[in-house]
Amino acid sequence: MSKAVFFDLDGTLLGMDMETFIKHYLKELAAYAVPMGYEPKEIVDAMWKCTAEMVRNDGSCSNYDRFWRAFAELCGERVYDDIPAFNKFYSNEFHGVRGSCTPDGAAARAAVAAAREWADVVVLSTNPLFPYDAVATRLSWVGLSMEDFDLVTTYENATLCKPNPAYYHEIMGKLNLKAEDILMVGNDMQEDMLASEKAGILRRYFVTDWAINRDDTPVTMPCGSLRDFPAWLKKQ
Repeated sequence: MSKAVFFDLDGTLLGMDMETFIKHYLKELAAYAVPMGYEPKEIVDAMWKCTAEMVRNDGSCSNYDRFWRAFAELCGERVYDDIPAFNKFYSNEFHGVRGSCTPDGAAARAAVAAAREWADVVVLSTNPLFPYDAVATRLSWVGLSMEDFDLVTTYENATLCKPNPAYYHEIMGKLNLKAEDILMVGNDMQEDMLASEKAGILRRYFVTDWAINRDDTPVTMPCGSLRDFPAWLKKQ
């Protein structure tokens, strides 16, 4: 028995074409911010730049702090007063982005249930570029909640991002896990499979429904659809 299963979210538990999702998300967020006094292009440009800052985070502060510090440098100190309003977006208007996804709630819930039977710890190791409310909203689209996991990485509680292997080490440290204790389940070859391998996680399952493989890396680890995962896991 493995001690832990780590699940990615976007493209893994929640089916989506990432490019389509991001375009829809940024369009909705930009429109939401206009009555707050922001220009649409200002918001979109800031989101790309601030996300890049989080990806470059070195563990010295939370991704939340890194994001809002960069946002304030681009758009002014007023952004700090607007944080509650932006958080409200992720609990409400963000649901409008669901149409750009292809949720298979039955498959997602079955995968998590199988992991619960097989492992002691189940983690949602989604890239922590979003706030808590945004992750909770996306999980709701497949009928799951934050409480279904022992840990969910968000920009509030993480100080690193994928594809930095140290992101996985940070989770291991929080849960007192060793790399050999973990099975990583994800759809992104570079961020989920190769980055976790660099962190010492050798047990991996590559979800192929919405696979991302930027440089056509050969798939040498077990792979299959999310619906295939529970049956595969039972044989391990």
